[in-house]
Amino acid sequence: MESVRDMRHDGVLSALGATVELAGNGRTFQTSWERCTGRWNGFVQWGLAHRELSGVESIGVDEIHWDNGLRADNFFNRHLPIDTHCRPCCGWAPALASTLRRGLKALGPEVVRGLRFVCSDMWKPYLKVIAAQAGQALHVLDRFHITSHLNQAVDQVRRAESTRLGAKSKKAAQRLKHMRWPLLRRGSRVRGRARQKLNALLASKLATARLGT
Repeated sequence: MESVRDMRHDGVLSALGATVELAGNGRTFQTSWERCTGRWNGFVQWGLAHRELSGVESIGVDEIHWDNGLRADNFFNRHLPIDTHCRPCCGWAPALASTLRRGLKALGPEVVRGLRFVCSDMWKPYLKVIAAQAGQALHVLDRFHITSHLNQAVDQVRRAESTRLGAKSKKAAQRLKHMRWPLLRRGSRVRGRARQKLNALLASKLATARLGT
């Protein structure tokens, strides 16, 4: 009976350890931080030993931030099959190109060669390593980062053109005044006078209008 209770206790510790601070778990369950860490690592190792990777054709690669700071040690890579249901493959810290290579190596050459799709953000080490290790797979970039880069380009052109028009006359510069957010927002969310001004801008021959369309 005691062993069953210990197993349940350890299972709760390991499950909470994935989302809650381990030191906080120790205080809650009146046990040590070392026991929380050890049980969590034990369950992770068990999961890695019993994971099923057959039939995996699509994976997602991302980094998770933990603790304070923006150093490489504050991020770790995570690989997740995204075919039918999510099954964690592995995670490596810190988030570097070398650790991504380790993660793909841990999946095994057969799994990597069988990949058809890999989804990630636009972090350059991801782009380089995935192209080298899984070049046969279609690399799908997440929409958030693509949209962010496009918005930066549109805003950069708008600011440069606004400065150029302002040097000629204030009246010409008025066409781009207060137009940053109408240009960057989703079209369906721009209404009223802002919508009218945006339509007039998009119908013009300005460089910003060409990017906005």
